[in-house]
Amino acid sequence: LSLRYVICLTLSNSKVEADPAVPYPTHAQYEEIAKYFESALQDVLDSSNSNGGEGGGGLITLEDISSNSDRRAWLASIVADRLRVQLDATQPIENTTNLLDASFRRKQRGASSAMATLAKFVSSDAEDDELALFIRATVDAFFDNDLLHSTRIFLEDAKGSFGIMVSSSIDAHRQVCFAARGQTMSIAFYPRKGLICYGSE
Repeated sequence: LSLRYVICLTLSNSKVEADPAVPYPTHAQYEEIAKYFESALQDVLDSSNSNGGEGGGGLITLEDISSNSDRRAWLASIVADRLRVQLDATQPIENTTNLLDASFRRKQRGASSAMATLAKFVSSDAEDDELALFIRATVDAFFDNDLLHSTRIFLEDAKGSFGIMVSSSIDAHRQVCFAARGQTMSIAFYPRKGLICYGSE
């Protein structure tokens, strides 16, 4: 979800359209790209925890990474190194000999369709900070985008008068967010029955 959020809403070339000129990645492609983030996160946790934590201060948890900008940057740099290699494999090389062309074609065939799709949205050029910004935004979205943050993003561009309730199927049993603009909302709690009722004008 963090990847989809960043690609669809935060990049300079992001446009939400019914029929986009550049197709967005498929669900399977998002899953493939996400594996690089997941493996980097696991490596950060494993490497620091195998040493008893950074500086011997105990095990590092997701909360430790979430609340520390240096650890987030460390995670983002690992992902950047891995993704740049994959994205570079999708780029054609100019002015090469036939031998190098054949070698490149074999390498390019091995590059995934997910990386080819991602390359349409971000550049892997080392002089361009587009990839680093994409990765950092994805890492930040992973740690920061909860229901409240998502509702705030929605409210920034929403128009009209309304009352809304936002929940996630994953956390519906313990988390909900209510918001209203231009009208009141009524909320009733029935703890004995486990019910929350709400309504807007």
